Amino acid sequence: MLWVTVPKKLNISGISYPDTASSTTYDGLANIKLFWQNYGDADSFMIHYFDMSATEDFIKIKTLAESNANEYELSKLRLNRDYSIVVYSINDYGVSDASNIIIVKMFSTSKIYTSDPSDE
Repeated sequence: MLWVTVPKKLNISGISYPDTASSTTYDGLANIKLFWQNYGDADSFMIHYFDMSATEDFIKIKTLAESNANEYELSKLRLNRDYSIVVYSINDYGVSDASNIIIVKMFSTSKIYTSDPSDE
């Protein structure tokens, strides 16, 4: 008997960095690079992300139709915001459970953040 299943749940991680690759001047935007282990059981991936600082915003969805993908870049995101991100794997048999949820804080690179406010 051949068992067919929906893809495995992913475990994601991410890192933020300034959006300097697409412009020569500081534009107040940043990117998030997402990473996950590809188990080889998905045909595509669906990324949901949400600006938690903007209550009027909706969940944004990016679909990545590459079965061998193990990373994705969310670009031109606003600084000084918190983004909540979750990723799903998709194949012909369904959608995986949601990955772990990560929250990425998009700090401005023009200020150094310390744990002691008196250091500022």
